[in-house]
Amino acid sequence: MLLYASSMGRPIGKYVIGSKGIIETKIFHQFVYNEFIKSRSWASIENIAKANGIYTVDELHKIIRDNSPIKAAGEINMQLCKIVHEAMQKNKKLSFHAACVNNLDKLCVLIGIDPTTVSRGEAWFKIQYAKNKNLKRSQFKDYKQVIKILGNRYRRVNPKVFLTWYKQNKGAKEFPRFLMWMVKKLYSQNKKLK
Repeated sequence: MLLYASSMGRPIGKYVIGSKGIIETKIFHQFVYNEFIKSRSWASIENIAKANGIYTVDELHKIIRDNSPIKAAGEINMQLCKIVHEAMQKNKKLSFHAACVNNLDKLCVLIGIDPTTVSRGEAWFKIQYAKNKNLKRSQFKDYKQVIKILGNRYRRVNPKVFLTWYKQNKGAKEFPRFLMWMVKKLYSQNKKLK
């Protein structure tokens, strides 16, 4: 037999808990949460953030960065894996080394190396030297060393985590556009290479 708290007919303890009333109940919390995310859209994030004391975009960015499931691998390494993965998906016979060579400019920018300072091998250097006699081998990093660095960063990423991340981010165009813009800018600034 249920005891009723009021003439409204609600069972005791069902809604009124503690001294603050209905606001303290789990049912009410669930109701509010469901109302905030009813549309399941990114626009509702603002309301949820404000309701939980996060008032600026910077604060939300910090929380996301600090609690990200890809924090250990890092977004840059995920982007590196994305470039290699997409290259290997286009051509199934492509090795990691070949995928890196084909996308070396973008990958160099991604890890903070100016692609205009990376030698592509002896034949490439001879062609560049014929165009500009002032070039020296010591001005360039060996591309094999850069690929070794890329390989170390590639291996840091858990494949299962990457594939989940990739499924959500494969259509993103902003980062690839930024990389291509940076490559073009770096080549336009370096007048030694033609």
